[in-house]
Amino acid sequence: MTREAAALGIPSYSIFKGPIGAVDQRLFDEGRIVHVGSTDAVDTIRLVTAPRPAELPPARRDLLEILIEGIELSARA
Repeated sequence: MTREAAALGIPSYSIFKGPIGAVDQRLFDEGRIVHVGSTDAVDTIRLVTAPRPAELPPARRDLLEILIEGIELSARA
């Protein structure tokens, strides 16, 4: 979910210890994900509280169909 958060502009942090893939490395280089590689780096984490909506939006029953249609269209391209 770290990549997804970074794509949405949400500050994101990774504690992953394995080999870093190209996508993650680029997100690190762009400052969109901060790699927390030691206990000292924990101090770099910025806590942000997002406001919660007073009421959730109504459920979209057609959302799954919209997503599947989008995936099928991009697969054909």
